[in-house]
Amino acid sequence: MDYVTEAKSLTNERSRLVNAERQLLDAIPNGGTPNASQRNELDRYASDIAAAEHRLQDIHGREQREHEGDQLRALTGQVFGSTAPAGPSIGAQLRDAIGDVMDGKSTAFVELPTMRDALYESGSAGDGVPLQIKNPVATLTANSVVMSLPGIRHESMTSDRAVFPRIGAATAAGTAEGATLTAADSQVDSVTVTAQKFSTYELLSSELAEDASNGALDAFSANMLKHLALRVDLGLLAGDGASDIVGIREAAGANSTSVAGTPSNFADFRTAEYELRVDDADPRVWVMHPRTWNTLAGIKTGISSDETTLLEADPQQGPKRLLGFPTSFSTQITLVEGATNVGSWAALLDTSQLVICERRPARLEVSRDFKFDEDKIAVRATWRGGLAVLNPEAISLLTDIRA
Repeated sequence: MDYVTEAKSLTNERSRLVNAERQLLDAIPNGGTPNASQRNELDRYASDIAAAEHRLQDIHGREQREHEGDQLRALTGQVFGSTAPAGPSIGAQLRDAIGDVMDGKSTAFVELPTMRDALYESGSAGDGVPLQIKNPVATLTANSVVMSLPGIRHESMTSDRAVFPRIGAATAAGTAEGATLTAADSQVDSVTVTAQKFSTYELLSSELAEDASNGALDAFSANMLKHLALRVDLGLLAGDGASDIVGIREAAGANSTSVAGTPSNFADFRTAEYELRVDDADPRVWVMHPRTWNTLAGIKTGISSDETTLLEADPQQGPKRLLGFPTSFSTQITLVEGATNVGSWAALLDTSQLVICERRPARLEVSRDFKFDEDKIAVRATWRGGLAVLNPEAISLLTDIRA
């Protein structure tokens, strides 16, 4: 079926649907409300009419593109010639490439040996001119480290604040037969978490979204979500509460030991473990900057007769462990703290006492209407939540760790 015949058929079908819709509307009394059956019928007519109009627009677009393609082919034939000697000429290649693209191919290449020879003494640089915008490459970054720590709890919030009751120690004692039982005298307080929003926002031209070969919108969206995760991690780890989360590093009442130097043994790290255990916490995981692990990995055991055994004797052993506990790494931990401003920090955590509260899980939203007058696509990524430290003694910090 050619374009004219197909367009006439669709035009007739649209007219039929419009007339049927009008007859149904006329059957409804003036000022009346259509019943459920009539409403469904009207919705169906509206949908079918819109579909017919969309197909008509598509037909006209295809006809116009084919016409433009014929004009371009004719033009390139006049300028560069329609025949080519042994080894296709540049003109013939351009004519064929334009024709390929107009016929629907996503990519066409034109060999330019003369240009290559003029610009390059050797190699194959400049061999082709791609008629295609390639997809941008997202920066390789980690997703949220803190959210995936082993044993950490996740809770949803139904408002901007969540309150966790916290019950302190209860008194217990041996009791004689018939004597009054010992009063528990439990101390009860609470931990309040206020949801903090984190966000990132991007404007893309509609041309970029249309012309990228594998979806620029997907690439930019993934990149935004990864960087949003990094920013949330920064808050969960070291936020100070100023338009931010109060993070692990700033938790009031946490155990803390200053290393104030470059570690040469694991004594301070054993102290961190001891601080947790003496407070009846259950150490589960270390979190530190990769630089700290790199320093620790070069430390010998310290035994006078053993100067070869390293923390990581076999780099291919698998998961990193320190004093028997798994280790997670984040580049969001600072490297510029301490007395000399070149220190970092690490923490041994009882993650059962940490709760990540989510008011709004990570959300990616796209609007094609916000910048309607500029023909741009708006993309935003957001997350709302906070961190509840149920017991600050479940955190054991080592500060001012230098390289």
